[in-house]
Amino acid sequence: LSWSREFVKLPEGVKLAQLCRVALLEEHSAGTVLFRQGDPGEMFFIVFEGEVGFYKEVEHMQQKEGLVIGECVHRACIGSSFGELALRSGLGRTLTAKAHTDIKLMVVQRDTYHRAVTPLEHKVRAREAIDALR
Repeated sequence: LSWSREFVKLPEGVKLAQLCRVALLEEHSAGTVLFRQGDPGEMFFIVFEGEVGFYKEVEHMQQKEGLVIGECVHRACIGSSFGELALRSGLGRTLTAKAHTDIKLMVVQRDTYHRAVTPLEHKVRAREAIDALR
């Protein structure tokens, strides 16, 4: 499996393989909503199998089973990662994520993500500061 960073850029030095070591495997059926636009960010996801669609919810769209989902603006497939923006910013999810097919996801909880990523970010910032002084 070759990992892709096409949808979300991870901080420099962070390797998806490292996050997989602390991730849990989840399986979801096609049509399962993983999170809704505006929800707090609790998890980081890596697509292990299948495809996830991302939808921009709009008020004027017809409601289906209590969900308002607009057009699909992006799809993530095997090796793609998503969800870190809400974890890092503390803001809500910017899109709704729904399983487009049956999927398997590697899921990293917020606290675990921060423990894995924050030390690497500090090392990168320190290296950048040292380089700037040269």
